[in-house]
Amino acid sequence: MTMPFHPRSFVAWGVAVFCFLSLVGRGLAAPPQILVGPFDMFDTSADQRPAVIAAQQQWVDAAAQVFTEKLNASLRLQVQDSAAAKTALAGIAADYDHPSACRGCLLAAARKTGAAYVFIGAVHKVSDLIIYLGGELDEVSTGKPLMSEMIEVKADDATMLRRAAATMAADTLAHLPS
Repeated sequence: MTMPFHPRSFVAWGVAVFCFLSLVGRGLAAPPQILVGPFDMFDTSADQRPAVIAAQQQWVDAAAQVFTEKLNASLRLQVQDSAAAKTALAGIAADYDHPSACRGCLLAAARKTGAAYVFIGAVHKVSDLIIYLGGELDEVSTGKPLMSEMIEVKADDATMLRRAAATMAADTLAHLPS
């Protein structure tokens, strides 16, 4: 003798399947995108030799790369790397010696490319011993700053700057809305 399928068990199975698919779908959804502006280098130290400045620019570029890699690896954000994002950033860099000084330009570029967030970074070399890595995380839809951090680096060297960039990435992730 078979028992007919009870309507309540049908509803319970339906709810269970819906909940399961919702959780799986949420886990597979793409993370929000962030536009990372170029890290600017402000050098107010006494050492302005071209070879030193060129080496430091390579350090800044490497720090920006570490920052981007840490954000992407977190799976909580996807750093924009599209042609549209590159074009928008190149246009700002062509118009400004220090793109980080034009927050409105970076927010507009992020809106244009569909990013949810924009990160504005700057490196300020004060002396041969002290460098500051500053960063601001803004929500693009509101223009509201979510984070403004400054990390002091006690050495003029690439390794310390990369470590500071990794710390800045962790701080950025910690300031994302839940």
